[in-house]
Amino acid sequence: MIKSRFASVGLRGASTLALVAAAALPSTAFAQDAASPTADVSATEDSSEDIIVSGYLQSIENAQSRKRDAETIIDSVTAEDIGALPDRSVTETLQRIPGVSINRFAAGVDPDHFSVEGSGVVVRGLTYVRSEFNGRDAFSAGNGRGLTFADVPSELLGGVDVIKSPSADRIEGGIAGVVNLRTRLPFDTNGLLFAGSVEYNYSDLADQVSPTAALVVSNVWDTPAGRFGLLGSVSYSQLFSRADRLSISSFRSRPVYSDGTRTDVLPFAGATQRGDALFPRGAVLGSQQFDRERLGFAAAAQWQSPDESMEATFQFLRSDARQSWGEYVVEIATDNVAANGDSRAVAGTSLSFDDTGLFSSGFITGPTGWRSDQTTADVRTPVRGLQSNNITRAREDQSVTSDYSFNFRWNVTESFALNFDYQHIDSTASVVDNSLFVSSYQDAFIQLNGSDFPTVQFQAPQNCVAPVAGVCPGAPGSNGGGSIGFDDDDNPAYLSGGTGYSDLRNSFYRAAMDHIEESDGNQDAFRIDGELTFPEGGFLRSIRAGVRYSDREQTARFSVYNWGVLSEQWGNDGPVWLSDPLNGTPGNNGGNPAQPVREVCFDNFLRGAAPNPLNGSCRLFYGGNPARDYAQYIADARAINAEWQGPGATGGGAALL
Repeated sequence: MIKSRFASVGLRGASTLALVAAAALPSTAFAQDAASPTADVSATEDSSEDIIVSGYLQSIENAQSRKRDAETIIDSVTAEDIGALPDRSVTETLQRIPGVSINRFAAGVDPDHFSVEGSGVVVRGLTYVRSEFNGRDAFSAGNGRGLTFADVPSELLGGVDVIKSPSADRIEGGIAGVVNLRTRLPFDTNGLLFAGSVEYNYSDLADQVSPTAALVVSNVWDTPAGRFGLLGSVSYSQLFSRADRLSISSFRSRPVYSDGTRTDVLPFAGATQRGDALFPRGAVLGSQQFDRERLGFAAAAQWQSPDESMEATFQFLRSDARQSWGEYVVEIATDNVAANGDSRAVAGTSLSFDDTGLFSSGFITGPTGWRSDQTTADVRTPVRGLQSNNITRAREDQSVTSDYSFNFRWNVTESFALNFDYQHIDSTASVVDNSLFVSSYQDAFIQLNGSDFPTVQFQAPQNCVAPVAGVCPGAPGSNGGGSIGFDDDDNPAYLSGGTGYSDLRNSFYRAAMDHIEESDGNQDAFRIDGELTFPEGGFLRSIRAGVRYSDREQTARFSVYNWGVLSEQWGNDGPVWLSDPLNGTPGNNGGNPAQPVREVCFDNFLRGAAPNPLNGSCRLFYGGNPARDYAQYIADARAINAEWQGPGATGGGAALL
């Protein structure tokens, strides 16, 4: 939840416009005592108790007029509406228009990360939406042909139009529709306008306060040479947020076996197959901290000739949006679970399924797979337990867009008009998105609760230090040829000796992943349009024709998400545990690790709406910032990989940029 408070300096620009317009409306109401028909008019004029009541009438009428007078299907949001609504971005404003919805995830293909202010825009169910600034082309270098609407400060806008059926004079590309962002102009008001606002937002889950401020200054002068107007505006906004998530992962169709008292997805003595059911491989919990900072500038200059036949307009808009976020995630590594024999019920427990064949509750575990390389090393890997990725991920994102435009309108005659327009736009986008994976083992109790949050509880896995029928099959000491032995020398108990998940001995470095983007683009566009109008009463009202030329150059430098192993349980005498010193000797344990480690307990998880899956324990994560401290992140990853590969290794296993 985000709570807002604001204090105005003077009047906000949108509100000032509404008050000025409302004062001129015949429908404006004046609250006063009733007077007789013969009452003296001067008495009313002298009254000091008059109260002017005004609202959003002019705003609504302006939006209705644009919709009524348009030749296509169009919906509008005016500056008054934008100022009155608690929206933090243009994207949030757009969702209030009929037929428009927004994506609440960071990307359409990424349901694991939420977007506090929304991301993509969908018009009538279609995603191919064209974006424009003041009727001109607009784009973000890192976002294809579209504009990232969340990067544009709503305080700089005079209105937003959503054109659902573009006409022939519109630029091509808007299959679903066109979103046109209109910035403020000096001629929107008469005389001096000075408006500002100061606001703060409190994010209760993140427990942080962030500021927002905006200032608009505009003036218009009437001179013998015509009418002149200047406008300047600036907006700064910061927003802190936190998003927690909990999910059940990777449901797969599995055969179900039962003997009447116990049910599992693997055959066991006395059981028969009872059909197929959907069964998960694990669960995920995560917490993301988000910091968005946005700075916007806008300027405009206008001139109108004394006879109002010519009008020139220059506009400038710059948006500098920066996003910085990091997250800690405990995610069952479903790839390893599947490769090592797949998930199953914890020995001695039974699974539950509903009438439709969907898993409903149970204790889940999985085998850890091949471990013969660990027989000469410090072996800690348990025989049972779901391997998890304990992920530290950080992302630094910056998008800068600058738009310069000039328009000249000339009414050559009463029936013929020309319009000249030029635009130059620059855009850059940079992204650094890196992760480092630590791994541990646990069993999981999972219970689905209908439309409520599921219940997930991670717990220590069963340890096998000796063969036990139905739990730890095998023979002591048979650790050659890939078999799994259970003697105390080769397989000491995981989490033994009273240690827990906060002990460096019980987690290891597994993998790293990096992604980098450095994109830029620019465009120059020129167009000329002419319109010939005919007398009223005829078949034709007007004919419009024009030509447009644009030259756009865009370079996308976008790396793949480059995942690489740092150490693993299945080779080189086992993984590099967090307690292992990075001394170039694989399997040598003890000492203090050089890498930063952070303990995360996921406090106040989901505000208590669901039990904390860690069940009172914590997990260890890589403690550095993989994006902001990029050089240190690379050095740490290479050192870990070199330790795993042995003397002479350089860390090529991760293949990091």
